[in-house]
Amino acid sequence: MKKNYLIGILFSIIFAFMVTTCIAQQTQPSTTANISSQTSACDFRIMNRKLWSDHVTWTRMYIISVLADLKDTNYAADRLLKNQEEIGNSIKPDLPPYN
Repeated sequence: MKKNYLIGILFSIIFAFMVTTCIAQQTQPSTTANISSQTSACDFRIMNRKLWSDHVTWTRMYIISVLADLKDTNYAADRLLKNQEEIGNSIKPDLPPYN
């Protein structure tokens, strides 16, 4: 009986905190600026996933080419370095200028 009573009080306190938190939050009106920033953030995330996925792929290809002494080792190395440049260029607008 005492255990059920304590559980009931605990749930009541949790519920009270949830309700006050929901009431205290203010919603921002949807604006074009918010939507465009969300879209660009989403596009940025998708682009970086693609770049890092390519980086993993080209790193794997380079390792295989080196270990197997294949003819495409130089191409895989060049493509891996190009991908690294693309990753650097993708985050360049978000970084402060380097002095």
